[in-house]
Amino acid sequence: MTVKDTVVRQTYKAKDLPPRLREALNAADDSEVVIEATLQPAALPKRGRLSSLIGTGTGGFKNRQEADAFIAGLRDEWPE
Repeated sequence: MTVKDTVVRQTYKAKDLPPRLREALNAADDSEVVIEATLQPAALPKRGRLSSLIGTGTGGFKNRQEADAFIAGLRDEWPE
C-alpha cells in the first residue's frame, strides 16, 4: 500500500491567528493569510515476528504447559 503526502491549505484572517504567529508573518490585522502544510505519513513498519513487538513472553509462566492451562481457563470462562 502506498500512502501519499497530503497538502492542506487554509486561508485565515490575520486577526484570528495567535499574536506570535501574526508577528512572525508580519501580517496586518486586516489582511488574510494562507497557511499551507504538507502532511507526510509515517513510514509503515516492516513486517516481522509478533515476538519482536511484544517480546518473547518469558517470565510470566514457569513453562509452556502452565501458560496453555491459563489460556484454556480464560477460554472456558468466556461466555458463548
